[in-house]
Amino acid sequence: MTNVKFFGSESRKTLGPLSSGGGKRAISASAGVLLVAPTGENLKYVVQMHFPRERSTNNTAEYEGLLAGLRIAIDLGIRKLIVRGDSQLVVKEVNKDYQSPLMEAYVDEVRKLEESFDSLQAEHVPRAENNIADDLSKRAALKTE
Repeated sequence: MTNVKFFGSESRKTLGPLSSGGGKRAISASAGVLLVAPTGENLKYVVQMHFPRERSTNNTAEYEGLLAGLRIAIDLGIRKLIVRGDSQLVVKEVNKDYQSPLMEAYVDEVRKLEESFDSLQAEHVPRAENNIADDLSKRAALKTE
């Protein structure tokens, strides 16, 4: 589950928290993404991934949720953001504090998307603070079963 806060220099390009969460299910993986605008409006997205079962892990779902959130931010013109997530692996890799060879392709994609931002930081938060994105992820998974 990844919670991302976006900050922009213009009100039309400013969002509050964006949370994304991922989870592995028996047949596929899913992620939920929540954007909260400064007005309090919630934008909810779900991502369904149809990977072969052996390639679907919680880490791949976490990264797919993060990548979906980053792409949405780019589409909205967001230039500065803070990623807040409960996946220590994702947070540490985004911050360049850790490197897992198994996640290298995902990290490479984050680095490519990172070029679209003036600033990208990541902070770890407890899982309990990411329950809305987690619920979205679970709902997306139910639609694929």
